[in-house]
Amino acid sequence: FSKEEARRLAATEFRTAPHPIADALCGSGDLAKPSSYIAETLRPVLFELFRCQDFESTLVGVVNRGGDSDTAGALAGALAGALYGHSGIPARWSDAVQGARELAVLAEDLLRAADSDRRKG
Repeated sequence: FSKEEARRLAATEFRTAPHPIADALCGSGDLAKPSSYIAETLRPVLFELFRCQDFESTLVGVVNRGGDSDTAGALAGALAGALYGHSGIPARWSDAVQGARELAVLAEDLLRAADSDRRKG
């Protein structure tokens, strides 16, 4: 999928409830709490990603399940961040990150380096 296609799907088809992908992943069973077992963590993360409509509600929904919430939160944050982009992260969250400006500069440098490598090879 292109980024635009993923956003279109996320804004339309993936927001209906019940959702066939979430149903297939989660079945009719209990979503339970995330654990250190990836299959048990991925199910509630994807369920919240398909159910929720923004970065914050996805992350909060996953983390509030308890269990291995730091792992689940990291996975949910990565997936929701890829889906919603930096602008989807609440400013009150990103503004609270120590060294955020330095991290943003580093991220831009990494993107430029990756783009340069891609063009070379």
